[in-house]
Amino acid sequence: MSRKNPTRLTKRQEAYCQAFAVTGNGTKSAIEAGYSKKVASVQSSENLDKPIIQNRITELQKATAKRLNITANMVLRRLWKIAKDDNRKDQVRALELVGKHLAMFTDKVTVENKVNENVITVAELEKEMPLSLSDKKKLLAAIRAAKEKKTQMI
Repeated sequence: MSRKNPTRLTKRQEAYCQAFAVTGNGTKSAIEAGYSKKVASVQSSENLDKPIIQNRITELQKATAKRLNITANMVLRRLWKIAKDDNRKDQVRALELVGKHLAMFTDKVTVENKVNENVITVAELEKEMPLSLSDKKKLLAAIRAAKEKKTQMI
């Protein structure tokens, strides 16, 4: 088996994938998989660059969603309801998550050659839950605030 293009995961890589699928935190997952704290961040970055690891994590996440009977549309609809709620903190976080799903805040361009049936657009959400003008203004303000927050972090 070639080290540059492996066809199977090592035990440690599998453990990393299992941990990452649950936590979403690369460094913590690397430590749980047995990498030293000293190299966990770097190793996590290297692992996430490997297509075989990306595919395994995706496979594990899809299996979890299927087992729990959860779809991306269900999650987005719930987030959209929270975003329209009066609790400002919950609104902002829900809008950040919706924006993240819709790739509104990414500085990196990702190109994939596949159709994703689980993607729902803001327009589709609005058809199901029409927005008033004041709701649209709140949404835009929250998105702008989230973008500013992200810009300040860079």
